[in-house]
Amino acid sequence: MSLPLETGSASGHVRCAEAKSVVSALKELGVVRGRPVAVWPPRSLPHGLFLSSVRNGWVSLWTPLDDLCEWFGELTASLECPGVLFEVADELFWATELYRDGELLGRCDLPTEWVEAGLLQSLAEEALEREGVPDPQQIPDRLEACMLDLAASSEYGNALEELRAGRFAPDDLAPFLPPFATAECAWTLLTACDHPEEESEPGDETAETYVDRFASYLGIRDAAWNPSADADALAEGDYDDGDGLPDGWKEFRVLPLPKLPVL
Repeated sequence: MSLPLETGSASGHVRCAEAKSVVSALKELGVVRGRPVAVWPPRSLPHGLFLSSVRNGWVSLWTPLDDLCEWFGELTASLECPGVLFEVADELFWATELYRDGELLGRCDLPTEWVEAGLLQSLAEEALEREGVPDPQQIPDRLEACMLDLAASSEYGNALEELRAGRFAPDDLAPFLPPFATAECAWTLLTACDHPEEESEPGDETAETYVDRFASYLGIRDAAWNPSADADALAEGDYDDGDGLPDGWKEFRVLPLPKLPVL
């Protein structure tokens, strides 16, 4: 079970020796169609999926559609490779999913305390909606009372157990590590938001900071990049300075999508 959060951005990363193999697999899955478009020299880019070159053994991709989690596992199965999917819900919440040859090894939603509190609130909102309350967040006192009632319930206990059972273990990180990296250090970086530095103030570290720090240890670059923030410049071809764009941007490709986003 994962917390139903609205994803702000998402990225997928597969360990693969050739970017063209990823392109072929995406076409076979029906995710993209047509010929890849080079992003350099600057030009007006089509609506599509952004694909990096091979960087530190990883090929990274970002799609403007909200369907990455629907086909990413199949992509790792087609390529017979490890894959990591990151989701950033807002400045606080983020999640990591690990895949290997199509198998989901687990998902880790963070920060743990906040995610579990969010799960409790979600259950309370559902309970109030069943009672006929159209917008439980508009009556915070009643919502809080419902959360207190549910906190000791078997319903919340079972939901917590399911959430925790879906987490991957530290040892599951081993196939995703570069040489000389350790699963222990990777796990420490992954869960750093659960143990913030005493001297840090709330808000000093964002979800994007934690994602990039952990991903960089795996050799993955720009995991928290959100193409939608640069959408206008990319659509108009106004990005010749490269500010804010991922490492190795000149080697990126855009793969046209068969469908447009639903507004």
